[in-house]
Amino acid sequence: MVALINNIYGINTNVKATGMQYSITGSAGKENTLYGSARAGVALATAETKLVAEVYTGNQGRYGINLEGGIEAAAVKEEAERKVNLYGIVIGSAKAEVNLGAIGTSATLAAYKDKTDHSINLKASSKFAFWLGLGTGFDLKIFVKLLRELFFGKDDNSDDAEKSGDSDGVIIDGCTTFLIGD
Repeated sequence: MVALINNIYGINTNVKATGMQYSITGSAGKENTLYGSARAGVALATAETKLVAEVYTGNQGRYGINLEGGIEAAAVKEEAERKVNLYGIVIGSAKAEVNLGAIGTSATLAAYKDKTDHSINLKASSKFAFWLGLGTGFDLKIFVKLLRELFFGKDDNSDDAEKSGDSDGVIIDGCTTFLIGD
């Protein structure tokens, strides 16, 4: 029997070409408190095709699905995006897009739990274009452990070790003893 854990199963392809692209970004606040940013951009002569169908079974701590698909081309593509971070507990972003001289359609749906940072991640977007294209989407990340601690306090039975870093490996802080070798 083949173990279906700690892996990603599926397909992930993306091809994109852009003639010219310009954008501007601004932000205010302090990360992990109240923080927000906004971005606006325009791309000229752009085309993209994408197909993603993934099932996460523990790879990098993720469990869930990610589905994306679409094909589109536009003479002019304008985007605006707003991101908000509420005390490091909830991070969200919303995007709106308008395309001129465009044709195509795309959709995204993702939902997964991430054990590395104790979060639940949701993502949805859609786009349709026939000469004039409109698109919208959102990303939402909720840090369940921090939310639980906010409402119910820190669990007295929890381990004092905390994770540091944002990569595949984990550095454990708070250990009093460690062994090297056999």
